[in-house]
Amino acid sequence: MRDFPEMLPNLCLAGMNFHLSGVDEKARDWSGLNLSGVDFRGAHLRKVQFEESQLDGANLQNADLTVANLQHADLTEANLQNANLSEANLQNANLWFAELQNAYLWLAELQNANLSDANLQNANLWLAELQNAYLVLANLQNANLRECALSWEHLKQVICGGLTGSQIIEDDFADKFYPEWKAETDSEWETLTEVERRAVMGKFHDETGMYIY
Repeated sequence: MRDFPEMLPNLCLAGMNFHLSGVDEKARDWSGLNLSGVDFRGAHLRKVQFEESQLDGANLQNADLTVANLQHADLTEANLQNANLSEANLQNANLWFAELQNAYLWLAELQNANLSDANLQNANLWLAELQNAYLVLANLQNANLRECALSWEHLKQVICGGLTGSQIIEDDFADKFYPEWKAETDSEWETLTEVERRAVMGKFHDETGMYIY
């Protein structure tokens, strides 16, 4: 494919399996290529290298991208609905306006990723790394955010009901959310009684729509 780069944009590779035993290792290295608008629907792309690739407008619906390397990739307006991105490396990737509904992002690395205006409804981000991710106007409704590396300082960028129905765990609320969310005059978490803690979590839910388990 590297020998014919002009053929790549808008190419249809739907359903292709790039992880078959007979597939050359070079066929799994797409790093730095212009793959704008390529159709990868349902493709098997496990461990494929997409580092610094242009994937803007690409269709990756239902694709298997487990352990794929997408560092610094441009995924602007890419369709990643129902894609499996578990353990994928998306550090510094541009996912502006990307469609990630129902995507599986368990243990995904999203540090410094641009997720502004991205749609992550019903996405599973359990244990994902989201430090310094840019989340302005992202839609995280009903997303699983349990045990994410994420603080309230970053999550509060999500506005207009974009957190409704999303889920976190109580330990994360106490350690990562409450200290930044509470008013200066509010008590420290450790000093609150169980009844007071329940009241605080109820107030947080009323304000954000998030559920704490």
